[in-house]
Amino acid sequence: MKKIFNSKFNRDFMHIHPGEYYISAEDAVYTILGSCVSVVLYSNKHKLGGMNHFMLPSTSEVILPEKDYYGRYGVHAMELLINGLMKAGVQKRELTAKVFGGGNVLNTDPSGRYHIGFKNTEFVFEFLAVENIPVIAKDTGADHGRKIYFFPETGKVLVSRIIKTIDLVYREEKKYMDIIDKKNKDKDTKVIFFDNNKK
Repeated sequence: MKKIFNSKFNRDFMHIHPGEYYISAEDAVYTILGSCVSVVLYSNKHKLGGMNHFMLPSTSEVILPEKDYYGRYGVHAMELLINGLMKAGVQKRELTAKVFGGGNVLNTDPSGRYHIGFKNTEFVFEFLAVENIPVIAKDTGADHGRKIYFFPETGKVLVSRIIKTIDLVYREEKKYMDIIDKKNKDKDTKVIFFDNNKK
């Protein structure tokens, strides 16, 4: 995670990477998504929100190699974000969600039903339903990447769609896709793996 200046918006953004999340009432947050998913949770009452970035739904998919990997799994990334907001004084019933990402950028499943991005979005919508957190906006799926900009002072999110997925995102996701393929071969298991301004 690092702070970067964006000349288009003439302000700094906290740039989060897979496994990271950031909560703020003032600092804008930015990330780039391919098959990964980011969820923005926001309390309009407190004018406070946060965004995460996860790569896989849960550890049942595969254990990622890095030491500090838990935030890269949706089940942990969501708990970290919710708990962080609650520690800051937000009650869960005040939260609303916006969901982004889950694109089939690796073209691992032309049908669009079993790729990592689909699994990520399927997981997070189910998770939010169980937690009774309403999803008020979403931009998910398709075969492109996305740049996500979250402005916590208003709760707004801007999405720039990346029609030609940038090499960095592709390489990072392909690396983990290869790990997943190897793990599943070892287990003899087959796993194929907006501009929204509404609050």
